[in-house]
Amino acid sequence: MILLDFFLAGLLLGLLFGGKLTRLSRVPLPFFWVVVAGFGVRFAAFGLRANFVPLLQTFGMALVFAGTLLGIRLFGMPLVGLGAFLNFLVVLANGGRMPASAEVAERLGLATIAGHLRAGRYPEYVLMGPSTRLNFLGDIIPYFSLVFRRAFVASIGDYLLGVGIFLVLFHYLRKGGEDGTKD
Repeated sequence: MILLDFFLAGLLLGLLFGGKLTRLSRVPLPFFWVVVAGFGVRFAAFGLRANFVPLLQTFGMALVFAGTLLGIRLFGMPLVGLGAFLNFLVVLANGGRMPASAEVAERLGLATIAGHLRAGRYPEYVLMGPSTRLNFLGDIIPYFSLVFRRAFVASIGDYLLGVGIFLVLFHYLRKGGEDGTKD
């Protein structure tokens, strides 16, 4: 959810500052499909109530991370890659599930989500506690989505992914391909 806000902000601000959509076609992203496939796997698994969801979650995050490494030289991609790596690391350390704070969710007015989290109703998440690993990388940071007009709990990896995506779009909408030529 957080990524959609950053994506739209990068797109809109890039266009407002003289960017053109046609410039994105000159950005060298030969392995962009790997990132898209990773997000596709993650979103396809979202909401499923099956035992294999943590495996899909981990596989999807691994694809996103691998895809960002293949384009790491692009402006903004090191942040995207770092965010993808941190999310992959925490999910891998927790058996394919992202640790999430029910307390932060409750403070944001998300009592139903906090209750579902405590009841284990989200196979892609695990209730953050003493038995979860790398909690500081889990979903512990409040985020208010302008697109969805509601609060969410996000991870530092989500924020880094979002800022990186914003930078990629903003930069390349305005500058074009890697040579930085303008129309």
